[in-house]
Amino acid sequence: MKKIDFNHDWIFTQEGTRRRETVTLPHDAMINTDRNPGMRNYFLLAGFEGGKYIYTKTFHAPEEYRHKTLILEFEAVYCMSRVYINGEPVCEKPYGFTPFWVSLNPYLRFGGDNEIRVEANVPKEGHGRWYTGGGIYRPVHLCIGEENHIALSGVKVTTLGIHPARIQVDVEIQGAGLVSVDIRKDGKTVASGSREVKPEEGEAADSGREAEDSGRAAKSIKREAGAGNASVSLQLEVPDAKLWSAETPELYQAAVTLARGEKVYDEVTESFGIRTIEVNPEKGLLINGVPTFLRGGCIHNDNGVIGVINNDATELHRARILKKSGFNALRSAHHPMSRSLMKACDEVGLYVMDEAFDYWYRPKGGNPHCGLFLDTFREDTRAMVQDAYNHPCVVIYSIGNEIPEAGGVKGVRVGKEIVDIIRSIDATRPTTLCPSVHWLREYLDGVPYLTRDEDEWMAESPENKEKDWKHYRRIFLGAAANIPEDEKNLPYPPTFVRMDEEATKNLYPYLDIAGYNYYEDKYDTLHELHPERVLLGTETRGERIVDTMRYAREHPFLMKQI
Repeated sequence: MKKIDFNHDWIFTQEGTRRRETVTLPHDAMINTDRNPGMRNYFLLAGFEGGKYIYTKTFHAPEEYRHKTLILEFEAVYCMSRVYINGEPVCEKPYGFTPFWVSLNPYLRFGGDNEIRVEANVPKEGHGRWYTGGGIYRPVHLCIGEENHIALSGVKVTTLGIHPARIQVDVEIQGAGLVSVDIRKDGKTVASGSREVKPEEGEAADSGREAEDSGRAAKSIKREAGAGNASVSLQLEVPDAKLWSAETPELYQAAVTLARGEKVYDEVTESFGIRTIEVNPEKGLLINGVPTFLRGGCIHNDNGVIGVINNDATELHRARILKKSGFNALRSAHHPMSRSLMKACDEVGLYVMDEAFDYWYRPKGGNPHCGLFLDTFREDTRAMVQDAYNHPCVVIYSIGNEIPEAGGVKGVRVGKEIVDIIRSIDATRPTTLCPSVHWLREYLDGVPYLTRDEDEWMAESPENKEKDWKHYRRIFLGAAANIPEDEKNLPYPPTFVRMDEEATKNLYPYLDIAGYNYYEDKYDTLHELHPERVLLGTETRGERIVDTMRYAREHPFLMKQI
């Protein structure tokens, strides 16, 4: 679908204030506001308070748009947002770090003016654990397509192998027509293939029939039952391929066309890189079969004095500075990375850990999205993976940062579902969890959550519910170390070893990489217990950085990211 810049001439206001101005998106509604020196947890949010931020835009929908497909795409809005079209509520999006889409056709007045209204409701306090900004801080696009069109995010490119280089291009379309794919490098076509999709082919495609080969392209097609969409798959060999890595960030373009006869319905071009990912405890992380050492850092989504305003230019500038400083990897802490920054990492050559969440269903502060997490995490996980799929820089998915509940029955169930969603869309990248493991063990200490669903246990009595809340608060206020006196001076007390094993035994075997924050002095013990695991440190105490990096270079089972 054709994407039109929809970022100009928005009217911004803040409820309860006199703020009113015409803005160009992306826009950070929080950065220029007064700070509250008496704010609770001032050090986390730098005193910036939230508010209700309102954006309105009027645009004309020509009569000829009536028979087209119109979608409004928001790359992200922070947070607890609602979208209205001509006064009618059409969409709610609690999470503030993933894209969402609004189908416009049912709500527009064709031949007349229309009002788009977006409200972002950032809680006054407790809305995050770092400076989050607020409002429509990533770009907005008006997507216009014919009835026959290539679906949004409907082109996926997968590396199947590198000796020789083979890729698979999956294209999801609405309708029918000839799907053509040209693979280009530096403007020259290096591989191509095509497949005709006929309206009546859906029934035959459901049977898994393979289409005829043409040249070096192996093709198949399937039509989704009841959806009216067809998914075309082409496998292509790319001769003399240049592989993507942090040292050689070589990029290709997949130019996809949907046409019938002389009429071109839609054109989409996706950038991608040809590279493979493998992890194993004997060699660690391998990119294109080469052992790769991560020298990384955790970054939030702000850009200093301009706040969280997100665009290609600022993110490319940031990526270049980080690469020049000696980094070869970044962790998006603690949310899905923006498209602009992933694009920059593709171009500059930086490996990325894309992280889904900073919390699950138990709160870290006062963000109300936490209470909606169980209703929304599936769509947000899918959106993260869908956004990242064609970016070669993304080499690891993290399902969460420092999630205390991840060792209990309910938490394990949620964690496995997140992993299952990721793998259902993208089976090429490994998954991990990035916990402070002491929170995992402390969450289970004194409650039956290792073997019982916490909701069921709390429902048994008001006393259990009260005990749960007091117990959870103590985790963040500093839980007591319930270990014998003769273990208190040991670097890794046996009691903690046992508790850590209990807290990780049900989820970690389901992950590809075992994450351990602040466990730099415990890697030998962890490897002895689990020689089958690849370990990853994603947060490291500053005084141990040098020793930890040396240790990681000598022990391939440890993938190191500072």
